[in-house]
Amino acid sequence: MEPGKSPYGKLFMLATLALSVTFLGGTLNSGPHLVAFSSSTVAPRTVTSSRWMSLDGLSAYGIGGENVALRGKVHLVTRVALPSRPLEPLRIDAQANLANASGIGMTSGLRYSATGSLTMEPFFQPAGPPLLPTFLLEFRLKPPPPPGGGVPIPYPLVLGFATEFDDDGNLLESSVYVHVP
Repeated sequence: MEPGKSPYGKLFMLATLALSVTFLGGTLNSGPHLVAFSSSTVAPRTVTSSRWMSLDGLSAYGIGGENVALRGKVHLVTRVALPSRPLEPLRIDAQANLANASGIGMTSGLRYSATGSLTMEPFFQPAGPPLLPTFLLEFRLKPPPPPGGGVPIPYPLVLGFATEFDDDGNLLESSVYVHVP
């Protein structure tokens, strides 16, 4: 047997040919009929979009509940798998990366760094407008080392993303906000 060839391939072709000949031979009362068989499936089309969003003007909580003014950017990449059949849900994947993200404590003046690169578990949404999914991703807000040494304990920085897609799966608008649980 040749590599990559299935022993059932010829059997499938012969069965298809036999069924086609039977229907083309006019065995049904209304005359000859043409029947098409296909072993292939239509793969969903995936649309990838990318947006840079500013963190400037957002604030988070740091040491002792201190407000931390954030700066920097977050890069959001989305992938929308459009369904191959009507009424199937859309599959939406997202990945976000923080870039040059930091913050300054509003009371202490301490400099925080915000880090993280996250891939969201895919989620499914019914097809059709409006396509306005929102989702949360948790990054880390790291304070400077404590006086006298030690390892700083990072704080959760949960960013929410409000997105809008067109009917073709392209990311139109998006915004980022700090989610306070």
